[in-house]
Amino acid sequence: MTKVTIVGAGNAGCFTALEYSWLAKIDKWVTLGRGVDEIELIYDPDSESEKVGQATFPPQPQLLWSALEQEFNYYSNKINATPKLGILYQNWGKTNKDIFHPFPGNHIAVHFCPWEMQSFVLNSNSFEVKRQKVNDISNIDSDYIVDCRGKPSSFEDYDPLINPINAAVLGKPNEPNTDPFTKHIATEDGWTFVIPTDKTSPSYSRSVGYLYNKDITSREDAEKNFTKNFDVTVTDNLTFNSYVAKNPVIDNRIILNGNRLFFLEPMESTSISTYQTWAKLSYQFVGNKGWAPHHAVIDIKRHIQQVQNFILWHYKFGSQYDTPFWKYAEGLTLADPEFTDALHFAKNQSLETIKIAEAAYPSTYKYGPWSISSFKYWLKGMNEKLYQRH
Repeated sequence: MTKVTIVGAGNAGCFTALEYSWLAKIDKWVTLGRGVDEIELIYDPDSESEKVGQATFPPQPQLLWSALEQEFNYYSNKINATPKLGILYQNWGKTNKDIFHPFPGNHIAVHFCPWEMQSFVLNSNSFEVKRQKVNDISNIDSDYIVDCRGKPSSFEDYDPLINPINAAVLGKPNEPNTDPFTKHIATEDGWTFVIPTDKTSPSYSRSVGYLYNKDITSREDAEKNFTKNFDVTVTDNLTFNSYVAKNPVIDNRIILNGNRLFFLEPMESTSISTYQTWAKLSYQFVGNKGWAPHHAVIDIKRHIQQVQNFILWHYKFGSQYDTPFWKYAEGLTLADPEFTDALHFAKNQSLETIKIAEAAYPSTYKYGPWSISSFKYWLKGMNEKLYQRH
């Protein structure tokens, strides 16, 4: 008998519990002789849920569709979900105003409200839910514990990740946006995300975010430039560090996930995708009780480094702004032989050849959560004149 307890009910806690419960059901169906027999999620009902509107990769709505007894769809959903077909970059690089990073034609990601997602998942009867505050997770009677309680109080056991962004001004759009994609708009101080969100959603008031570096731009200037360039009302301010845990698994029993595991800025919407990836990897030893977590730990730390590098690469081409932020961002160091190999392949092969390689060997022609074609789309946007819709 294997029991797993997830502590925390934010994005990481909910998606970890769903991924574990779904994999356990598959194991039971195919009778592999492994798996998890009991999954519970414990959370403090007085803790504050994530406020900012969320976006994902395609595997996350697939999990919601597969793992929940309640039907998930885009017509009558309880999380104010809207389809995400890709990401529209605006004002990045020097060649095109608009660059679209698409998903494959049969793949759809999702934008949603984290408050409503939490309620939807916790009331789905997919696993046991307990509402209580946990002060010491080591005292929980469970074989494995997944710690999803948010950012750590100290960064002593964490390594920094490289990123030029460390602050955000959040805003409520004065007019709703109904585009079926996320927008990443370069600004003089960094960039701004725009998440299509229904006006009735609790996340509507934080569906636009002006991202900047507080060591270069003051909060006052960031707010001024935000409201000058976007039709929004300022609702909140955030500052943050970029980091990754030195030890994602503690004592072979406590698994860190969510902001307890790592944090990076929201470009490309990698956070929930990474939480789910780590849930899949950690299930390899959780579902085979007694297995060592060593290889899974190596894989997730490598994955997070690749996420860091792919995001950092976007800044290397600059933007339509020649400002202190962009000079700083363009100069940040990116060093990874695997990244160099992926980029070399993308530069020297046609998009058709790359897609054939991805279809033949999908796990080989990847870097982090991205297929190599994502490199090619960005290279084309940076170097070739593309059709501009407007």
